[in-house]
Amino acid sequence: MANITAVPETYHQASRSMVADSKNYLYRVAHILTDDSQEESSAMLPEYIQKTSTALDAMDKFLSSLTPRPDREFAVKTLPQTLNDHFLSIRSLDEIYQMAVEDWHINLAYLENLKAKIDPSSSWQDLYHGYYPSDIDRTDTMSLYTKEIDRLRTFFSRRGFDTDALDTPVEIAETPAYLRSVRGAASFAAAFSGDIREKSYFYITTHLAGQNTSTTYSLLKKRFHREFKLLSAHETIPGHHYLDTVRRK
Repeated sequence: MANITAVPETYHQASRSMVADSKNYLYRVAHILTDDSQEESSAMLPEYIQKTSTALDAMDKFLSSLTPRPDREFAVKTLPQTLNDHFLSIRSLDEIYQMAVEDWHINLAYLENLKAKIDPSSSWQDLYHGYYPSDIDRTDTMSLYTKEIDRLRTFFSRRGFDTDALDTPVEIAETPAYLRSVRGAASFAAAFSGDIREKSYFYITTHLAGQNTSTTYSLLKKRFHREFKLLSAHETIPGHHYLDTVRRK
């Protein structure tokens, strides 16, 4: 808290949500450990939980006392220096902006051309959101992604990729409650050590906090089933999981 002088609106909202998620997660874990553990150390859990809870309350009180700044106004004055000193960019803000606008128009043109081939009478947005795989209600999301990762592993092993790196374990799991506020619906968490037996995690959020309606769940499931090939490749092989396995070596 001593290091925080200003917070942009988006980060302010996410951090307060994360505090609430962390408290809920803490109490659930504490309840499980207290019920299941016969260890002598479990007797110390209430004290540690209270200390942690007090710290989280203090953080939330501090955050609620701040007036967040609009995202568009945050760190504007220091942005050129940040780009120069930390990203070693020699371009001006105007040059970078114009490059982004140019890329945006190029991508829009690709989408419009593709739309014209598929269905000229619809927008590309309607075509995307209207596509639902036919087996969406018959396939479990986690199983779908597990099978796709196996297919990717086999495909790249046949094309000369390092089999030791390909075979390092990655587990698909529901995003932990304390991470839901600050991670995308699909995200990757690399193993910490160089031990190739340590698991990495491909997190998927199938239920959004505070939005557990059947409609929200259905939309999330449709998105995951619509994009499973892209998301699997991006988050695992040849994406983040494979890359981080090579880095760990």
